[in-house]
Amino acid sequence: MTPEQWMLLVGVVSAVVFGPLTARSTEKRDKIYGGTLAKALNMVVCALMAAAPLVVLAGFFTGFGLRVIVVGLTIIGIGLLMSVVYGAVEHPARERAPKRSIIDSWTEKDARTSGL
Repeated sequence: MTPEQWMLLVGVVSAVVFGPLTARSTEKRDKIYGGTLAKALNMVVCALMAAAPLVVLAGFFTGFGLRVIVVGLTIIGIGLLMSVVYGAVEHPARERAPKRSIIDSWTEKDARTSGL
């Protein structure tokens, strides 16, 4: 196999394996309000960002040379552009989402178990 094919294989496999794990982690940390399109864009961004370092490493190990840096920066650049598109989809939905303050969500049970 050529170095390009190895890099493509490593990129696709790492995106399929690590992309959903990263997307699930980001959804758990911060709720997505933009619907299915926003979730799909989040998945694409996570897959690209998770695959970029492994593609660069595969390129170095297969002898692709210093051109691998351009490939890695291109993948990261596409991921950042997709992140801007995700933000454009998610921002209006977040503005419409109900606002919750810490005062509204603090309960007596929270006060007793906080250790303060």
